[in-house]
Amino acid sequence: MSENKKTDAALDPAAREVTLFKNATEEQKDKRGKALYAGVIALLVLIFVVGFIYGLNQVLSMEGSYPPAELTEGKSPIPSSAGEAVAYAKKVTDEAVAGKPKFHVDYDYSIDNDSIEAGDEARLKTTLLYIADGVEEFLDKTVESADADYGAGFADVLRTPENLNAADVVEFTNDYIYYKCISCGEESKDPLEACEACGSDYPYQMRYRDDNVLTITLKDNGQVLKDNFSVWEEKDILDAFKDASPEIMTLDKVDVKYDALQVILKVNRATDELKSLEYRKVMTVTATLGFPNDAAKMDGATVTAGITQTEKNEFMWPSLELSDDKMEIEPKKKDNLLATLNCDKPTDYEATWTSSDENIVKVDDEGYLTAGKEPGTATITASFDFNGKTYSDTCLVEVKVPVESMKLNKRKASVSAGDTLQLKGTVSPSKATHHEILWETSDETVATVDDNGLVTAVAPGTVKIIGYSKDGYFRSTCEVTVK
Repeated sequence: MSENKKTDAALDPAAREVTLFKNATEEQKDKRGKALYAGVIALLVLIFVVGFIYGLNQVLSMEGSYPPAELTEGKSPIPSSAGEAVAYAKKVTDEAVAGKPKFHVDYDYSIDNDSIEAGDEARLKTTLLYIADGVEEFLDKTVESADADYGAGFADVLRTPENLNAADVVEFTNDYIYYKCISCGEESKDPLEACEACGSDYPYQMRYRDDNVLTITLKDNGQVLKDNFSVWEEKDILDAFKDASPEIMTLDKVDVKYDALQVILKVNRATDELKSLEYRKVMTVTATLGFPNDAAKMDGATVTAGITQTEKNEFMWPSLELSDDKMEIEPKKKDNLLATLNCDKPTDYEATWTSSDENIVKVDDEGYLTAGKEPGTATITASFDFNGKTYSDTCLVEVKVPVESMKLNKRKASVSAGDTLQLKGTVSPSKATHHEILWETSDETVATVDDNGLVTAVAPGTVKIIGYSKDGYFRSTCEVTVK
C-alpha cells in the first residue's frame, strides 16, 4: 500500500470509527479481566476467613480427646489381708509347680559396704572393704543356678512359700496401681492434679499394670527368719570370710543375726501365672578376728557387716500374645495383627487365625484384616498347639467411621434458678457411626444435667456443663451462670 493510501484510510471517518470501537472493546475486556481477578481473590480470601473462623471455633469447642482408662480387674481379687496374701502366694506357686513352665533360679549375695564397722580401727575397716568382693564371690559359688525346660518340672529345686504363716507377716503391699498424665503420658505413683512435665491442668488418671507385685515382709522374729529360705548356713559364711581373708588374719567366731525377710511375687493379674518368686533375706554378721602376729594390737577385734541374700526364681509360660486386644478400623479398610509365640523354637509353629463374623471383618493366615462395608464388631482369635495344650489370644475389632470432633450448641449461657436449659452436642463427621454424647456437671449444687443434655439450674453460681462424645471422648464445655 502506498503512503497516500495509508493517509487516506486514516482520514476516512468510517475506518476511524472501526478503529475506535476495537480500542474500546479491548479496554473493556481488560477492565472485566481485572474485575474478575479481583473477584476471585476476594472469594478466596472469604473462603479462607470463613474456614479459619470455623476451624478456630472447632478448636475452641473441642477441648480434648481423653478417653477414660478401662480398669480391668484380675482373675483373682487383690489380697487385702495378711491371710489373703499368704494364701494367694501359696496358690500361684502351687499352680506354677503344676503348670511346669520354663524355669530359672539364680542367687546373689551382696555386702553393704556402708554397714561395715570395725570400731575405731580405720585400717581394719579398709581391709574389710578390700576383702568384701572376695566374700561375695565365694558365697555366689556355694549354690549353682538351675534351669528347667517347658514341661520338665522343677519341684525338687523350687523353694515354695509353704512355711509362710499369716501370723508372721508384719506387712504386705500390692503394687499394680499407677497414675498417668493423659496429655503426655508421664507416670506417677501418686495421683496428681496437674502435670509439671507438660503443663497440662488435667488430673492424672489411675491405671492398672498387667502384673501385680506382691511383697510380704515377715516379722523381726529371729527363729522365723532363720528357718525360712536360707540356702547356706553360718559355716558357709565363716568359710567365705576365711577364704577371702589375708593369711595374717583369722576368724575365731561368726554370729549371724537375721534382720528381715521379704517374699516378693510378680503375678500376671489376668491369668494368675507366677512370673517371678524372690526371697530377699537381710542379715547382720558379727565376727571376732584374730591376729597371731598382732603387731597392731588388734587381736580380738569385733567387726560387723550387713549381707543380703537374694534368691530369684523366674517362670516363663508358653503363650500366644497379639499386638492389640482392641482395634478400630474403617469400612473397607485394611490393617493387621501380629502374633508372638512364647515357647521353645517358636518359628517351628504357626498360628491359626479365625474371625467370629467374616461379614464384619475377615482375617487371613498371616493376621491381615479386611473390613466389610457395614459397621459392627468381630472377635479375631489366633491360636497354636504346644506340648499338648492350645494357647490363644483374642482381639475385639470394631468396624466404624470414627468421630473426629464434637462441639456444643452453646459456649456460655445464663439461666434462672429453677429453670432448665437444653444443650445439644454435635459430632463430626456426620457419617460417624456413633453420635452419643455423655454429660457431666462440675458442681451439682449449682446445676445438674441429665443423660440428654437437659440442664436444671439449682442455685446461683457458675458451673461448667461438659459434653463428651462417647466415641473418641472429645470434650466441649458450656459455662452456665445461674442467677
